[in-house]
Amino acid sequence: MTIRPVEPAQQTAARIAGALYLVILVIATCGWSNARRLRLRVPAAIANFDHQFAFEGAPPREFAERLYDVQRWTEVPRGGHFAPIEEPELDARDISAFFAGRS
Repeated sequence: MTIRPVEPAQQTAARIAGALYLVILVIATCGWSNARRLRLRVPAAIANFDHQFAFEGAPPREFAERLYDVQRWTEVPRGGHFAPIEEPELDARDISAFFAGRS
């Protein structure tokens, strides 16, 4: 088995995924009563990966729009829970497209 070095795009995607996880963790610990009143006003991009497994099913866009200022919603055909590692090119392309329109 050969171990490949991690590419810079994969490192960046992993950092972004970690930051998003922390934001979601903070919102979850607020409790749902507070989360209903909380709406982040920062422009957000959401990538809904096809093989993301959740017992509840895919998140509806309307739910995300209640909490975030959704500027970009992407249905990604491949990738799952570890999407930045599984599909780094798709993830990086989507992140780049979001920021390209924000000049």
